[in-house]
Amino acid sequence: MATTGYADPAFLRGQAEALIDFYLPRSVDTETGGFIAQIADDGSIFDRQTRHLVGSCRYTNSFALGNQYVLDAGDDGLAAAEHGLQFLREAHRDPVHGGYWWVLSGREPIDRSKQAYGHAFVLLTASTALASGLNARDIFDDVSEILEERFWREADGLYVDEISEDWSVVDPYRGQNANMHMTEAMLAAYAASGERFYLDRAETIARRVAVDLPQQTQGLLWEHYDQEWQADLLYNKETPHHLIRPYGVLSGHLLEWAKLLVLLERERPTGWAMPAARRFFTAAVDHAWDAEEGGFLYAFDLDGNIVDSDKYHWTISEAIGAAAAMLGQTGEAGYRHWYDQSWRYAVEHQIDSAIGGWYPVLTRAGVRKDVAFARGKPDFYHPLGACLLALDVLTPGGAWHAAPGSALTT
Repeated sequence: MATTGYADPAFLRGQAEALIDFYLPRSVDTETGGFIAQIADDGSIFDRQTRHLVGSCRYTNSFALGNQYVLDAGDDGLAAAEHGLQFLREAHRDPVHGGYWWVLSGREPIDRSKQAYGHAFVLLTASTALASGLNARDIFDDVSEILEERFWREADGLYVDEISEDWSVVDPYRGQNANMHMTEAMLAAYAASGERFYLDRAETIARRVAVDLPQQTQGLLWEHYDQEWQADLLYNKETPHHLIRPYGVLSGHLLEWAKLLVLLERERPTGWAMPAARRFFTAAVDHAWDAEEGGFLYAFDLDGNIVDSDKYHWTISEAIGAAAAMLGQTGEAGYRHWYDQSWRYAVEHQIDSAIGGWYPVLTRAGVRKDVAFARGKPDFYHPLGACLLALDVLTPGGAWHAAPGSALTT
């Protein structure tokens, strides 16, 4: 493969190291513990107390990956990852009921619910830490047991989303997003442990979400379901910009699933994963690529109407990762085109090359959108993962070109 421009390993490593440089050490809270995710565009801190489980995990996971790929962070990155693991053990974990609290203020829980989405990231983080040589087996085993005993529903072949602190009340809402990240986490757990249970579970979830559920919604990936796993086509229709549960088909999730399906196929040829990956990637391009301004529009409905035209940093990151994965698996030039187009948009609009970090939300025209739920530069999990996956695929002799089982699962 050509190694020029956005495919140059030096470019990709430089982008990954720039992300590490922006967040380390400013995100590390040596007083309260954990990481500060409320970082303004200029690098200043605007909230030192709020700790979301997903944020705590994403920072830890990212610094562990930085160490794994021998980025600039070196020993500081390793120490930051260990710092994050300790905060998960000491602050997020519920010592009475088990599981991990959703939101803290400092070290005090302010949202005590148990969320599958968050627990998926705990497993992902523990898996990445293990693969990076860190001591995280206790967290790995703990969250694996919780997921199996509390969140998994064998009859559905999927995980429930939200349970009360004491595990007594299961919310009726069901969603694909938590299960998508469970697939990601299970692939990472398999890579770290070699235990086939995790690969089996990743395949089960992926087939349910990528093959079975889309039969209800014209082959597209719907986000929201009732407790019987019937698509809820009205959920949050009146609040389409909801941060966690937005309305419509998300182009970024189509792309993220395309990437995950390729990674699954590399570990276990299925016969159905690659056709689903192609379908999702094509749907994202056909419905959401902005031919006038560039970038991917956030969400559309089942009729193809755009319901949210903003441009998110995580969406363009997943486009880069998905295009790299599809290119690596198929060798088809069309995916190289979308890889370059996605990077071009990111470099020209989403990346703050002067100060560092990526702007989380832009308008359709590419103007910074400083809304309450996307203030500042909260984390770098998506762009770092895109850089490192592309580095694997596009570096001759890199992990992608080794035996299956070594592929990055970010």
